[in-house]
Amino acid sequence: MPYAAHEQLVHPARATAGLHYLIAGIIFIELAFMLSAGSLAMMLDQTGTGIDGNGSVGLALLELFVFVFFGIAVVAVAELHHNRSFGSLIGPLAQVVYDLRQTLIWMFSILMIIEAVFVLSYTSDIVEMKNILAWLIILPFAMLGLLIQTGSEELFYRGYIQQQLAARFDSPLVWLIVPNCLFALAHMSGSASFTENAQIIIWTFFFGLAASDITARAGNLGPAIAMHLANNTVAILLYGEINGFGSALALILFEPFANGDGTGASGSSDPILTYNLIYQLGFVFVLWLTARNAIRR
Repeated sequence: MPYAAHEQLVHPARATAGLHYLIAGIIFIELAFMLSAGSLAMMLDQTGTGIDGNGSVGLALLELFVFVFFGIAVVAVAELHHNRSFGSLIGPLAQVVYDLRQTLIWMFSILMIIEAVFVLSYTSDIVEMKNILAWLIILPFAMLGLLIQTGSEELFYRGYIQQQLAARFDSPLVWLIVPNCLFALAHMSGSASFTENAQIIIWTFFFGLAASDITARAGNLGPAIAMHLANNTVAILLYGEINGFGSALALILFEPFANGDGTGASGSSDPILTYNLIYQLGFVFVLWLTARNAIRR
């Protein structure tokens, strides 16, 4: 049974498996995060600073570190609302650390090859390359920020929501699909077009689906956090788009690919299934296979 290990995460959730517990918990977590992050943003606005991941390095890092409030909210709801510990959400700590390390080693080995080919293929489109020494200095802080951001999201979607649903519903179709529909919708952008949002939803859903599958196979959140961390490291720290999210942290900056495939401005009439989206979905498949190989289960 491929998901036998998932039971060690699901069992602690069975005592409070009712949907009303889960819905109330999700609402509280989202409100707590919005209030804490919103309060921080208001304080910065009063100083004339503001939170903007496209601006200075410090503020881009703050955009990542603010997710610590999200993670704290998830742990607090699990403890107070479900009588569940942090360890019950992530799995046995020794196994989490081992699987995270092994998966990261495999991920970065594969990604170094893939991304080297990508950058070499689009060398003529590079707009700016940061000073490598300055980038290396901020890299440890940026990686810590990404670990907080990705770890908090995994704790919520593949931890709290997935496990509580699995305790209530036996069918994997429920606890694989529902959390990742929410995950995908949460990544929509108010400034993006219909086509861009549709592409974001499709890609994010399948990425989340791969992370959920890996979590259920491993019986802990280590591999999913590693997969998420490796993906965001490439997408935010290695390269990015001019004025895009976290662009202040990126080593290499390109002009925006407005249509998802570099063909022009995106609108509601543009095709959703582009070559770039197919490539990105193939990228998710490679990440999933790499994680599967890393944990070998």
